[in-house]
Amino acid sequence: MKLRREQRTPVYKNVMAQIRKLIKEGKLAPGDQLLPERQLAETLGVSRPAVREALTALATMGLIEIRPGGGAYVREVNLDSLVEPLATVMFTDQESVFHLVEAREVLECQIVRLACQRATERDLHRIRENAFRAERDMPSGKADSSDTAFHVGLSEATHNPLLISMMAMLSGLMREAYGPCRAQLLADREMVDRYNQQHFRIYDAICRRDPEAAEAAVREHLGTVKRELQELPDTQAQREEPADGA
Repeated sequence: MKLRREQRTPVYKNVMAQIRKLIKEGKLAPGDQLLPERQLAETLGVSRPAVREALTALATMGLIEIRPGGGAYVREVNLDSLVEPLATVMFTDQESVFHLVEAREVLECQIVRLACQRATERDLHRIRENAFRAERDMPSGKADSSDTAFHVGLSEATHNPLLISMMAMLSGLMREAYGPCRAQLLADREMVDRYNQQHFRIYDAICRRDPEAAEAAVREHLGTVKRELQELPDTQAQREEPADGA
């Protein structure tokens, strides 16, 4: 008889589920501010890191917006109907990570072109701050939220709600799909430095209002992601695994 180890649901996912339930039931409406992190932790009887991780995940899904120094707010667009079915399909496909990177490249290239035209000084400041946050967080392996904030921040500079929602959705899918691979990638300091340099090249191109340079910088960045993923043992094994019945 084979025994399987029971998998407990991570605490942060339970926190996510409770907040999502409140949103679905209308007890938290678009624009409502969530309780501060400390109060949420005390109310739910969990640690602050668990609350922080839950809020980050909800933000990448596009359900809430985290404003630096201003708390977390429920967003206008609820993406559950898009994210959940897509996640079910993507995560059963061996090529899921590469499909996601490809989709993001198509979307983000157009996003930065629009950002070159529409970004305000406030948008540019936010993108710059997010680039510095990612640079600070990556060496410690805690860059998920700051890296996501950088890329979603690019979409926010388009001032197109649909593009913002699509980027948030793709970021959430990528977070789920290649989370285990990401830890391996961020263990390489040279690679981390390369990612950060590429972030600042994207930012600089948008500041110069140069759409060609901005698109080229995005393609370079995501090309690096694809190459690094292809060289990881885990993703190589996935790509080489034969299909059922082969």
